[in-house]
Amino acid sequence: MVHQPLTDSNYGETSEAQMLLLPEVWAKKYAGKMTACDQVLSQRALSHEQNDVVQTLNSALRLVSAQAWNKTESLLKYEIQRHTIAPDLIAPWQISKNIHQIFEKAIAAYADSLPPERLSVILSKDIGTICQ
Repeated sequence: MVHQPLTDSNYGETSEAQMLLLPEVWAKKYAGKMTACDQVLSQRALSHEQNDVVQTLNSALRLVSAQAWNKTESLLKYEIQRHTIAPDLIAPWQISKNIHQIFEKAIAAYADSLPPERLSVILSKDIGTICQ
């Protein structure tokens, strides 16, 4: 089988640099299209997995927050007695609300594909508020 070289649309002389065999042209186009397609599919799969994780985390957040508060309350009860702190100085529902908001922001940052170093910047003010 003899391959005919492809040339420019003009029918003048063709240099060796301009000549490409049909299978080579097809292979280059095919490989380029496959690479682009693979990138799109992999990005879609990653986005779909990320959305699934975000939905799972958001649906679990309320229950996990309640469970965490129960454990925290048990710890605080002991420490309040140990250090003789007036119980009315601690606002358990405010603490729980603040922690819940921090986790919501962390999940939103994950959904937006923010890098971890941005997460600390985003959450630092809220965490500072809790620690005061």
